[in-house]
Amino acid sequence: MKHSGLKVVALALFIALTGCATINVAPPDKISGPLPYHPTASRPQGGGGEDGTNPALRFMCDQVGPTGPNDFRVRHMDFWSRSPNPEEWVQYNFERAMKVSSVSVYWWDDRDNRGGCRVPDSWRLMYKDGDAWKPVQNLEPYGCERNQYNTVKFKPVATKALRIEIKQGTNASGVSEWKVE
Repeated sequence: MKHSGLKVVALALFIALTGCATINVAPPDKISGPLPYHPTASRPQGGGGEDGTNPALRFMCDQVGPTGPNDFRVRHMDFWSRSPNPEEWVQYNFERAMKVSSVSVYWWDDRDNRGGCRVPDSWRLMYKDGDAWKPVQNLEPYGCERNQYNTVKFKPVATKALRIEIKQGTNASGVSEWKVE
């Protein structure tokens, strides 16, 4: 027990330096352990290159979501610019095909802090089937509510990548947390 604190600090340092974290993808009987994933995006803010990589991307999947309205302590990724694109996307790439049936998104909306990000006008979830992107067959509507997780269940798919396509309004959008089940 004497060195358990050191292990926690070492793990936290590894995650901070590598950007690697884990998510659990359901159903549990198909999982042999936590799955590393690799987030990318069309044009995220916060530094990074044109190749879709960006340190801010790890914030949407660090498993640290807001605790309630106006929780500005939680870091996020967004597409903020003075003239936002009407459409953007964020994506998770898995190391192997996984069976998934639900996602939950907590949209970044900083209007209460006089910021420029708002929930999107709409969104949809796509999965990669070979080289093609296809929409999931959602079983309930896509939500764009602020200050809460917006969960959508869909017919299960086996895929190596998921993508959220975002339609922004006049303001940019962002993601505080994206969970996959």
